[in-house]
Amino acid sequence: MPPALKLVPIAEEEMSKRCVDAGFLRVDELNSFHLEYSVHGSDGKRYTVDMAMKCTCGQFDKDKYPCVHAVAAATFMTDKAGRELHLSEYCSKYYLVEQWALAYHMTIYHVSHMSDWVIPEEIRAKK
Repeated sequence: MPPALKLVPIAEEEMSKRCVDAGFLRVDELNSFHLEYSVHGSDGKRYTVDMAMKCTCGQFDKDKYPCVHAVAAATFMTDKAGRELHLSEYCSKYYLVEQWALAYHMTIYHVSHMSDWVIPEEIRAKK
């Protein structure tokens, strides 16, 4: 198994919160081959989680990192399989520290002083 990937702080904090909340949810396995689970949410509803980035709550699809239901399913999956699972494996690569570092690896130059700016008159006229 590859080593855990480091998430950016905001994603790391959110995943920590979701791990706590996920501990209170009941999970039933639907299909171990396709990694599909039924999760009983804290709101009394049942959610179907497919660990290929889908949950019927829709949050997994929007955030691109596991919703609380997917975290609960992943925890269940980890216990059942007997192997250590890293939730970062289910997060978009854009939440990885490595990706953020690549975005800023080139030099960022400062902006010149306002007195040196050349602003077209039609732009100056707009307020």
